[in-house]
Amino acid sequence: MNSLMDNTYVMVLAAGLGTRLGKLTQKQPKALATAAGKTLLEITLNRLKNDGFKHFIINIHHFGEQIINFVQQHNNFGLDIQISDERGQLMDTGGALLQAKPLVPKGKLLLVHNVDIVSSTNLNELIAYHIQNKAAATLVVKERDSSRKLLFDEQMQLCGWRNLQTKETKQVSNKSLENTNLFSFSGIYVISPELLDTFAVEPCSVIDLFLSLAEKHLIMGYNDPSDLWLDVGKPAQLKQLELLINTQ
Repeated sequence: MNSLMDNTYVMVLAAGLGTRLGKLTQKQPKALATAAGKTLLEITLNRLKNDGFKHFIINIHHFGEQIINFVQQHNNFGLDIQISDERGQLMDTGGALLQAKPLVPKGKLLLVHNVDIVSSTNLNELIAYHIQNKAAATLVVKERDSSRKLLFDEQMQLCGWRNLQTKETKQVSNKSLENTNLFSFSGIYVISPELLDTFAVEPCSVIDLFLSLAEKHLIMGYNDPSDLWLDVGKPAQLKQLELLINTQ
């Protein structure tokens, strides 16, 4: 299992503005918001470190220098950490991936993890599932309430995306949306970065990247059976995380 971890780089998405956290992000990045005295970045890095990952990329934008200082003050948490600097231009979820791609050695997998997601997803199983299926990318999904859904066929291959409120639908051009299953994206995925060579480095949505890649490559969904998944994007959810940490 260690060989899987050694062969996988981790990108922690920490560049977001964190507007849903209100006053908490007016003078600091979302990644440095705290629950039970621990920052979201620290919680994420330590969780992934405990899972055996060693090589990390953190993208920065909003108060990015604070993240650089924080990591340095903690001696990189004993990890190999590189910074993908978006302070000049916020690249969105897909553009962040495209900009960071040169930091991943050829032949390595990239696990991408939002800094504000806390979960008990078995990441070892996720990577093994990705390799077993020879997928180009594998997206962690769950059956949970959300207005935005990814659509998969019976083999869990990505076919499209739908906003249930606005009815906006995006379809992989060569796939049918009949008899598809709807899942919510969990903000975690594995991808083979070489597949991104044909894309221009510019701000874009990672969902649009997935849908484009799915026309020619196998983009799989991993239906996560774990019991914990928390999007710590709002103050109430930050308090929920604090309660969780304090009761462990």
